[in-house]
Amino acid sequence: MEFVDGVNLRQLLQTKRLTPKEALSIVPPVCEALQCAHDHGIVHRDIKPENLLIDKTGQ
Repeated sequence: MEFVDGVNLRQLLQTKRLTPKEALSIVPPVCEALQCAHDHGIVHRDIKPENLLIDKTGQ
């Protein structure tokens, strides 16, 4: 797995409250990543905040 210099979503939510705009900005990249995995025959069965990594730029 690639190193991500940042935090997971659970850690982020423990340190700050996201605005609706910030929260919604997380959804499209997660959906794109899951679609890519599905396109390659991979089913991710453990989607949870701890598995969503956010780098220092918010990506």
